[in-house]
Amino acid sequence: DENIGQSPELLLTRAWVWNHRFRLMEIPEILERVDSLLKREPSRQALVGELYFFKAFLSFWQGQLDSSIAYSGKAQEQVPKEEKYGLIRGDNEIYRAMAFQMTGKKEIAIQELNQKISRCPSRKGIYYSRLIAAPCFVHMMSGDLKQAETAAIQLREASKKSGFSYANTWSDYMEACCSFHACDLDKAIQRFAAAAEQKYIMHSVQALCCLAGLAFSYQMTGQTEKAAQTIKQLIAFAHETDDAVRHSIAQTSGIRLSLLQGNAEAGSESIGSIDEEPGTGSFFLWLELPHVTHCRRLIARGSDDSLKEAAKRLDALREAAGAIHNTFHLIDILVLKALAFYKQSRIEEALKALEEGIGLAIPGGWIRPFVEPGPPMPDLLIRLKKRNVSADFIDKILAVFPISRSSGRPL
Repeated sequence: DENIGQSPELLLTRAWVWNHRFRLMEIPEILERVDSLLKREPSRQALVGELYFFKAFLSFWQGQLDSSIAYSGKAQEQVPKEEKYGLIRGDNEIYRAMAFQMTGKKEIAIQELNQKISRCPSRKGIYYSRLIAAPCFVHMMSGDLKQAETAAIQLREASKKSGFSYANTWSDYMEACCSFHACDLDKAIQRFAAAAEQKYIMHSVQALCCLAGLAFSYQMTGQTEKAAQTIKQLIAFAHETDDAVRHSIAQTSGIRLSLLQGNAEAGSESIGSIDEEPGTGSFFLWLELPHVTHCRRLIARGSDDSLKEAAKRLDALREAAGAIHNTFHLIDILVLKALAFYKQSRIEEALKALEEGIGLAIPGGWIRPFVEPGPPMPDLLIRLKKRNVSADFIDKILAVFPISRSSGRPL
């Protein structure tokens, strides 16, 4: 530790490790130390650029998006264009693009990325793979499943050409998410399973969400044994460390699977860290969000108190997701609001929330959020259709909706 504390290179290497493990609270102290050391050696341009990247990275996860954009711009200026700095430059582009998207400037993000992609003649290398990955993240967060899937396939081609297993796991995960949300569950299973084989290469939270998505997809196709086995694998993986975030995701993934199986009393125990305010790190592109699953559980219970608490929590989640333009989770939140209102006999408010959710879902072809909650969603959808609201899209949902809670197969 004494030697590491005197070396900006080793300190930043440690920051990369915490980045991969999603232990964000460990990083600020490292950056303060690096900042102090580099003030004595301001000529070390590459390290100064790497420090700016980490400041952009940390600002992003802290929800300070304007600061993230500013720091990423400074990193662009300082990090050399040599291939050996491709990881720093590439990850910097990803976080810059996502920060633009989350501040309502998706067009700027895509325009910048397209310009840089067009200037990469080799079409390979770690920097290029990150440039290709960035539009996938941006499109996914904005709810455009079709564009995200196209970008995920391009990322797979680029990562395989360059031999980057880590980037390839993101292409599998992103394509699986697109298929899952579009209710193309056989394809989702194929891609989630491919990614899950590389769970020790993947980002740790990404790996958990991948296993969760695989379990949910198995359950929704009636493969209950495989769903149960996958959840066991997820829980075992989460408990290989003492990380509270991983444990919380594992716990709520199990609860969500039980709810899919029709068990309204799933998870009577408290959920760790659930009372924390949802922020940027709570949302992102994680398939399993403890905050949202807690609301699913409260709605399933159906008591006056649980429905009031669910409505209050969903209002906070809607505000937080809307503020960062996260359509990826906003559709689910609106559907659950509709369901909570319905169970409170507040039909007009339920239909209004559902109509808003459908409006966000149509451009990207989102089906799964309307199917997963089960009854009484068909009744709500049919009521909305009778008002001539998005009748064609509602028909698409209803065509795949009826899921038997015992088998998971269409009735």
